[in-house]
Amino acid sequence: AKFYLSKNPEFLAQPILPLVDLFPLLTSYEHIELEVKTHQASDYQALARALFNVLDDPDWHALNITITSFDTAFLTAFLSLAQHLYGAKLPLKTGLLLEPKTTLASEIAFLPTDLSQIYTVCNLACRLGCSQIGVYFALITPELVQIAQRFNLTVTAWTVNEIAIAKRLLSWGVTTIITDFPSEFCRLLK
Repeated sequence: AKFYLSKNPEFLAQPILPLVDLFPLLTSYEHIELEVKTHQASDYQALARALFNVLDDPDWHALNITITSFDTAFLTAFLSLAQHLYGAKLPLKTGLLLEPKTTLASEIAFLPTDLSQIYTVCNLACRLGCSQIGVYFALITPELVQIAQRFNLTVTAWTVNEIAIAKRLLSWGVTTIITDFPSEFCRLLK
């Protein structure tokens, strides 16, 4: 099954909710990835403190949230604050997102598989204290998943909107599928 974003004006007019208001909408999911996007003027310490102000609650801890980012400086600041607040027992997991050089399907087919880059990324994720890596789905191979598993890292695939692709990735050992259609995927992948 393929899913497409709705162009319905009612859908497009929906407000963007602040994080604090999302809690009741998230309780039915097994795993939640909260991606933190940054820019040149980001204050990493302030951003990390703001996240902990919302997420530092036993109800939020029960949601199995992983904080993810492409920005290694943010992940470093977040983990530093988390260790200061919690010591070795962190209530949240973190994940390093990988930025592909392209997301064009026509170009991805010709990208070389560079195992040394996969090892480098897994080492970096471990040095940052991450428990997972997030990879654009078309770049995931069984070898990438196996290497990540050797580092005790789980693999998240983003953004998968076709059930057949999700099933193939799950069969390789990918643990989390990010999709634009989580409710439909939860129902169809059971």
